[in-house]
Amino acid sequence: MAAFSSVKRRVATVVVMALGTLGATGLTPGWRGPQQGSAPTPLQLFQKMLPVIKHDRCSNCHGGVDPFSGRDHEGGMIDTVPTSPHFEPCTKCHKTEKGWGLPSKDHFFVGKTDQDLCALFAEFAMKQGHARFISNHLVGDDLVIAAFAGWMGGARDPKAGDSADPPPMSQAAFVQLGRDWVTLGQGACEVLGTIYREESVASADTTHPDPTSDLTIQQTGTRTVNITLRGGQYHADIKTNGQIVTTLVQHLTNVSGRPCIYTVIDSTEYSGSTTDLARVAIKDTIFFADTSPPQTDYRIDVDLPPESTSRTTQYTVMDLCKTRIPPPDNSAEKFDWPEVHFTLEGHVEDPRTDGRAGACDKMIKYKDVGSEKVEADRSHPCNRFVIMGNADTPGLMDHGALIAYHDGSDIEFRVVSRWNLKFK
Repeated sequence: MAAFSSVKRRVATVVVMALGTLGATGLTPGWRGPQQGSAPTPLQLFQKMLPVIKHDRCSNCHGGVDPFSGRDHEGGMIDTVPTSPHFEPCTKCHKTEKGWGLPSKDHFFVGKTDQDLCALFAEFAMKQGHARFISNHLVGDDLVIAAFAGWMGGARDPKAGDSADPPPMSQAAFVQLGRDWVTLGQGACEVLGTIYREESVASADTTHPDPTSDLTIQQTGTRTVNITLRGGQYHADIKTNGQIVTTLVQHLTNVSGRPCIYTVIDSTEYSGSTTDLARVAIKDTIFFADTSPPQTDYRIDVDLPPESTSRTTQYTVMDLCKTRIPPPDNSAEKFDWPEVHFTLEGHVEDPRTDGRAGACDKMIKYKDVGSEKVEADRSHPCNRFVIMGNADTPGLMDHGALIAYHDGSDIEFRVVSRWNLKFK
């Protein structure tokens, strides 16, 4: 049993950073919060665009095919390295578009839910500015124009008897749906007056503490934060749930000298539910180098109420060696956590008319929190600044989840944030 007791769980240290007082919340006076009615929600407005976004002319380029491995690519596998003897540029087939190529993987559509896709577009539209998102991307991007032509950038040839396969609506109709989303739906995914945040983790770890033992640790966990503005106050509903299953299998020899197995399974579950008021403050500031008036950047600082969680641990023994060693005692504990702070980063093109709406979907490791390396990585632009969106440890890392594998390497957590607020 020594091998079992030697398993250590690494605990994150919350780093509290003084960010200063931001003053008033900046919400439009007299606004009472999201009004429910017959009007479509921002997500419903975005979903009207999905027949195009999920069509092959869009989704194939955004992760649906992989020309470098040949997966689902009509032209098979190609080699785009110029020094390779088998060099074959994309424009050999997609010859009508000089800039033909794939976006970065963080802009892939395949496997994403409607909410995931909305968050991806909301982040992109926020950074572009809603007006430029329409004019530069939906209207003026050469690859978008080529997609609506349906000829795969020249890879389909009408002279060879090929037929076009455009999306199921015209570009003009799609652009109008995009305009509806950024004007009527604020370019958001949540209803007005809402902040949503979801932290999740799933990991599996296997090691061999000694030549006769196999140790496996599997975990899943989620923590959701729903904040809504009602009656001039921010109401937070926070839920945390997770499970960690540790299985130790020891290969022993019984009293008869025959091989046998002794297994201990430690099943730990943690959970918590908190409903109370949060503090939210919005401040316009400049942090992106390419922001120029009248554009502005902004930060949303959120202080959640203190939370409580409970943890139960149950042990199960399968003693095929008949050692009669009893399992450890089951346990139940309660924990009180101090308030969690997080900051959201955003951008608007016209601060006089635009609200403060956006999204961020990113993977985070414990060592990346407050990292200057993350701040310098422009390929992942959301919530990356050291003293703002990347300053605070996600609550799930502190409230029960494991943050590292047995070798000390960090476990990745997914953090999704979506918000839609007014600003005076």
